[in-house]
Amino acid sequence: MPVNIEQVSTRGRPIGDSEAKRKALLRAASSVIADEGYANASLRKVARHAGYTTGAVTYYFANKEELVVALMESAFDRFGTMLESARESGAIRNDIPADILTDQLVAMGDGWMMMYPIEPRRFTPKRMRALIDALAVLVDPVPGEHRDSGMRSKRA
Repeated sequence: MPVNIEQVSTRGRPIGDSEAKRKALLRAASSVIADEGYANASLRKVARHAGYTTGAVTYYFANKEELVVALMESAFDRFGTMLESARESGAIRNDIPADILTDQLVAMGDGWMMMYPIEPRRFTPKRMRALIDALAVLVDPVPGEHRDSGMRSKRA
């Protein structure tokens, strides 16, 4: 029976679309961490969830920390892309670059997450609504700018 050379892999190298496999591993890592928490997540569990071997996971990520960093970078990239698209459509302000806005919003969220266990009384449902409303105002288009057929015009 003839062997399809494209199907044969050299030892240690996964065959197929490596970017698709990397993304699948990141999705699996996200699910495993969400279900089991960071402390209970492992490369073996990520591999099992993705349907790959642990060796395939370590081909892309040396250890759990590297996998989590890649997961966070992927999330930040998606968030930045979403903000850039919203800027271009006029849904949010365009006077601050999307990557800077992304970093600011993430830093605010990180701050809230750090403060919640220390001062939970500052995070009542009413105050959380106020914080989220204030956040919406911060990203709203700058006064004086308007949308025109989905495109933002510059301030006069």
